[in-house]
Amino acid sequence: MGCPCADCQCGEDCQCAPGAPGCDPCGRFQQAKQEAAASADPAPDAPPAPLLALPSPEDVSRKIDLDVTTGQAVVLDRLGPVVVNTDGTLSRVSNWEELSAQEQEATKRRISKRNVERLRAFRDAGELKGEVVSALQPSEP
Repeated sequence: MGCPCADCQCGEDCQCAPGAPGCDPCGRFQQAKQEAAASADPAPDAPPAPLLALPSPEDVSRKIDLDVTTGQAVVLDRLGPVVVNTDGTLSRVSNWEELSAQEQEATKRRISKRNVERLRAFRDAGELKGEVVSALQPSEP
C-alpha cells in the first residue's frame, strides 16, 4: 500500500510527517501505518502478557463416579438436556444448575422439540440415519 498523496514520491517508504503542511493524505497514511504497526507488534521492552490460569475446579464434593463396566445405562440428568446444535454437534445448557425447576422444565420442553426438528432436518438432508436415532422413531401407542 503506497502513499495516497499525489505529490508524494516516497511510495511505500513514505516519510512525510503526519500533519505536514499541504500533505494531509500523507499524514493520514503515516498515522494509519503507525497505528497498524503499534497494534501488530508490541513494544520489545514491554513485559509479556500474563498467562491465564485455568479456572479452579468447582465444588469437588459434587463429583460423580461412573462405573461403566456394568454395561448399564448412565443417566446424567443433573447436567441438563443434550442440545443438538445447528451444525450437528452436541452440547449442554451451561447454566443448567442455576435455573429454577420451572425454568428447567420449560427449557427441556423447548430443547426436546427443537432437537427433533433439527434431527429430522439432518435426516431429510441425508446427513443422519433416522433409524439409529430413537427420537425419530414413531412412538408406540
